[in-house]
Order: sequence, then structure tokens, then C-alpha cells
Amino acid sequence: MWLKGSLHIHTTNSDGDLKPEEACDWYRERGYNFIAITDHNTITKLDMESDKEFIIIDNSVEFNLNDSYFHIAGIGLKSDKLINIQNYQEFIDFVIENEGIAIINHPNWYWGAKLNQMIKLKNYHGMEIFNSVVRFEHTGSPFALEKWDHLLTMGNKIWGFATDDLHCPVKHCDN
Repeated sequence: MWLKGSLHIHTTNSDGDLKPEEACDWYRERGYNFIAITDHNTITKLDMESDKEFIIIDNSVEFNLNDSYFHIAGIGLKSDKLINIQNYQEFIDFVIENEGIAIINHPNWYWGAKLNQMIKLKNYHGMEIFNSVVRFEHTGSPFALEKWDHLLTMGNKIWGFATDDLHCPVKHCDN
């Protein structure tokens, strides 16, 4: 069975153009089966419910320190509140303690996660190996296959994710 989903979405609760409910509708109308809204350092609560055709993964967030462009997503956390986190390993540990999935986002943006930083971090579940927004912003490569290959070769068992990183559907999507 194939499912179509997005695990990297921004709304007006951070730096996206769509309200949370509008983002859900946008994805539902395009045949997606699941989504997670990952506003920056904010867990967005929705007034909408999942159903068997469209699943909304609650308590998701894209975390960064001090406006850094090194971002890590926490997907499907048990907690709906972020604690005072001082570094990226603490965030990954928080995600794991809250039964979520930790994904390093857009590592091939010029200012994104560097390979040496990714090597030092432990226990994250995956990384974005493709990020569509980077393709439109021309600030690096949308692909991070070489970093993923290097980490896998070192024995890290991490999943690869391809995301659209939706902020602005008019600007970043081929309608």
C-alpha cells in the first residue's frame, strides 16, 4: 500500500501563508493521506479531526535554536508542549522520550546542518534527502543524498525523507 503524505508544513502560526485549517484543506484536496504541521518552535493545535481518508499527525514541530537554520522536526509527540531545550541533542532526546520521530530537515541548505554536526548527534530517526523549498530558493541543493550515504556507510540506520516544506503554495508548488 502506498500513502501520500507530508511531514514538513508551515502555517501562519510561524512563517507559512496558509492558516492551519487551510493547509489541511490544501493537502486533502490534492489527495494526500496524512500530514504533520511543523511550525517553527510551535506545536500547532488544530480544530480538525483525522478520518480514515486523511490523518493529521498531532503534536509536531520544527525546532531550531536562536533563529538558526539548522532545523530538526519532531513528528507525533506525546507531549503538546515544548520544554526549555538548550541544544539539538536535547531536542532529539525529548522527541524520543515523547515517542515521536526526529528528522533533520534540509541539511543541504547553505546554512543547514553540516555533516560533522549530524555525525555527533545520536538517535535521530532520519533526515530529509530532498527538500522542495531549497529547489525554489536557490540557496543550496535540494538533495542531500551524499550526506545520507556517508551516514549510512558509517553504520547509522536512518530513514530518508523527501518533503515539500510548504510555506507558500503559490510560490513553491507546481499547481
